[in-house]
Amino acid sequence: MFTSGSEMTTAVTDLVNGIICVFLILRMRKQWPHRVRTDLWTLMFALFAHVCFVGVIPHGLTISRELFSVFWMILYALMAFMMSALTAAIRFEVYGSADLRRNLTVNMWIASIGAIVLVILSWLTSVGFIFFGAYCAANMVYIIRLLLRHLRERECLKYYLTAILLLAAGTILQMVKFIRFRVIWVFNYNGVYHLFLLLSMLAMYRGIMLAQESQ
Repeated sequence: MFTSGSEMTTAVTDLVNGIICVFLILRMRKQWPHRVRTDLWTLMFALFAHVCFVGVIPHGLTISRELFSVFWMILYALMAFMMSALTAAIRFEVYGSADLRRNLTVNMWIASIGAIVLVILSWLTSVGFIFFGAYCAANMVYIIRLLLRHLRERECLKYYLTAILLLAAGTILQMVKFIRFRVIWVFNYNGVYHLFLLLSMLAMYRGIMLAQESQ
């Protein structure tokens, strides 16, 4: 019923990342309730947590090929919304509430279209991962360019940039399929990717702390 080796490590790191996401959400909402920043980052971390918890099943359990495909369609849809929520949160950090409604509307429409396309591609073809990679890359390039243009304005933006670069590095390493090593558990490219996701998430949270303290 359960997988083993690097697949189980990937499932465990997914679970750990999801739990940490929930902890950070609760901490944010306790420290800084009723703030737009808190709500935006809560949305992003909540989507991230959902991705992690859903990912535990296909990585940690031996399931049928059909069910495996269904879970990946769900994951692609969730990740599309997560990336757009991240873009919306970063854009808020740069421009504030000035264009918040337009910011959210545009990013959620992009996420909706992206999610639909990803589900259809995953159902009918084998290029869903390629399209998702392009979708993530487009969001990350936009975020990096935005942060670099405004980097000197606020200290928190440096941490957001660090978080995105860690995310990009993890994504690149995930493509190196021969990565495999043992540190207590057996890690492969997916386990390494999840470790970089954790570092990225912590860097984001540090940026949020600095942004809140500077208000």
